Amino acid sequence: MNMELQNYIKQTLEFKENPEQNLSLVNCKINDLNKVINQLNSLKEDTEKDCWEDWKNRLHSDFPKYEIIDRKNEDNKNILSKVGVILEINGMKFSVLIEKEVNIYYGIGRHYSSENIIPEISNLVAPILEELGGCTSSGWWYGWKYTSFENGYERLKALIIEIEKTLMM
Repeated sequence: MNMELQNYIKQTLEFKENPEQNLSLVNCKINDLNKVINQLNSLKEDTEKDCWEDWKNRLHSDFPKYEIIDRKNEDNKNILSKVGVILEINGMKFSVLIEKEVNIYYGIGRHYSSENIIPEISNLVAPILEELGGCTSSGWWYGWKYTSFENGYERLKALIIEIEKTLMM
């Protein structure tokens, strides 16, 4: 397969007998492709920013009674991009949010709601997290799970609705 691809590239670039000229053709094409890759990466960053903004707006619309979490990674200042809501049960606050470090994930955490994990909240949300399956907990999270930009908001919204149905009603 690799040889077929290389032969196709040689034909497309119109390789000649002169290896120096061929090297120049390859280098020019690599430079062109690098420019395209740079533009695609820039477009990806801009589109991700659009997602965060859209999700924040949708949270305001879908859940107007909750405080909205809206933190963006501006200029790589060690702030992870995240959006979500802060919920309260019996005077105890917790957050339901979506966040991105390298990968994107969503879940129930203590972000912007409490200094530490609250054991009572852990007990209350444990059944919901079990339903998600495969959740990981940490110092910031009661439980989280990987997702993608394509279905991230819908999963976040479904989790908030499930918490409302199970715990808040």
